Amino acid sequence: MLLGIDIGTGGCKVTLLDPNRGWAKTGFKEYTTYHPRPAWSEQDPDEWYSSMVDAVRNVLKDVDCRRIEALSIDGQTHAAVLLDENGKLLRRSIIWTDKRSVKQVEEIKERMGGERILEITYNPAQPLFTLPQLMWIMESEPETWKRTRAILMAKDYIRYRLTGEIDNLTDYTDAMGTLLFDARKFRWSREICDEFGIDPSLLPKPVSSDVLVGYVSKKAAEELRIAEGTPIIMGCHDVSAEPISAGAINDGDAFIKLATAGVISVTTSLPKPDMRGRTVTYCLPTIRDNPPGWFTKTATTSCGVSYRWFRDTFCQTEVLKAREENRSAYQLMDELAEKAPPGSMVLIYHPYLDGEGAPYYDPDLRGSFIGITSSHGREHFCRAVLEGVAFSILDSLEIFRELGVSPRKWSIIGGGAKSRLWCQIVSDIFGVELVKPAYEDASFGTAILAGVGIGLFKDFNEAVEQLLMIERRIAPDPKRHEYYMKIFKIYRMVRRRLDDVYREISRLQQELL
Repeated sequence: MLLGIDIGTGGCKVTLLDPNRGWAKTGFKEYTTYHPRPAWSEQDPDEWYSSMVDAVRNVLKDVDCRRIEALSIDGQTHAAVLLDENGKLLRRSIIWTDKRSVKQVEEIKERMGGERILEITYNPAQPLFTLPQLMWIMESEPETWKRTRAILMAKDYIRYRLTGEIDNLTDYTDAMGTLLFDARKFRWSREICDEFGIDPSLLPKPVSSDVLVGYVSKKAAEELRIAEGTPIIMGCHDVSAEPISAGAINDGDAFIKLATAGVISVTTSLPKPDMRGRTVTYCLPTIRDNPPGWFTKTATTSCGVSYRWFRDTFCQTEVLKAREENRSAYQLMDELAEKAPPGSMVLIYHPYLDGEGAPYYDPDLRGSFIGITSSHGREHFCRAVLEGVAFSILDSLEIFRELGVSPRKWSIIGGGAKSRLWCQIVSDIFGVELVKPAYEDASFGTAILAGVGIGLFKDFNEAVEQLLMIERRIAPDPKRHEYYMKIFKIYRMVRRRLDDVYREISRLQQELL
């Protein structure tokens, strides 16, 4: 059996995989995102670990832990963990949804040029990347920076806790998420490090995603109720595990992800970075130091965040009822949304709760509902959130056409894909058939990576062919698609015309700090 652990943005997800039977068991434990100020987002790495312990223990109930042949970990991209000389945490981790480093991003562009950064890293200078976050710490918390002796990524901190040793390693995919890595030469960029005062000795050494990097310690084994000495395969960052989970590992394979972010990802044989900086580009998890493929993706900022915000703010009735009935509040919210017609009577939601990522990369955009009338009820607002998020993801599709990237088949994954209603809305809005894998979380891909690492599978193609199971196919309704395109035209028009309004709102909100 294989164990995959995902330190995601919303919580820790775990997949226990039996490759002989094609069977998997999953678990999840949520943790807190802290917002000390508007547009700031931080998480506590120790909470990552405690949630991981709970999720693993829950999945391993009634399982002989000695049957686990290996485990691997993936983690949210860009989230750096700073440790002192004793291996102690110096502060909470700034995560990718944080927007505080806008000034540092502008400094990066002024000092090196946005095109030069793109040329080296294949990625644009944006607040979500690790480099501007580190620059903010250097400027705003100089004492913290002076005490920093090691910079780990999310998955590597968890491995440190599992092994009890700081091995000072990461993998190539996580390195690519820092904006400090030369994607052409597969090594840290001396040019970028020198320009911005980052000592390369603080950075972990990048290695292949499939290498054996340690074993579970006695202390961690007792906490997780897993066998001491269980092999740990390096792993990757979460966005590189997702194409494996979705079966999107060959040229032209694409998927939509409904999670914290709303993602479009298209796999290509060679890297296809956007020199206008509207996408991010990474390699698939490396096997024996070689990338088996690349993928270009766009990510909005508030996909699952929007539905969670709506739940917490407007759906306490559903939350309480869900507790009484031992159901998910989101199921009850879907039932509420189904009472509204497609298009929500032209109630349009812009999901810019924390600014927006692709395709605008604008931290000043703000969320809004447009078109409210006295005829609209909670059901319309609830459905409008689902539709508005789908529109925000569709808003990025034109970028791929401009890059000459043509998706040939589509999957849909992520926590939001559990909702049949949301999947149907996405299919109708995109106008394409979607395939929903039975097991599609990043932790499933990471469990497969563990199997590749110990030689159970020759490569990802062999593993996916053997293990990928289709749960359902979702076909679009042509009439609904046509109607949604009329609303989408208005959606984009409103965004353009409210740009100045959003900026003024953002300015006034900043004055409240």
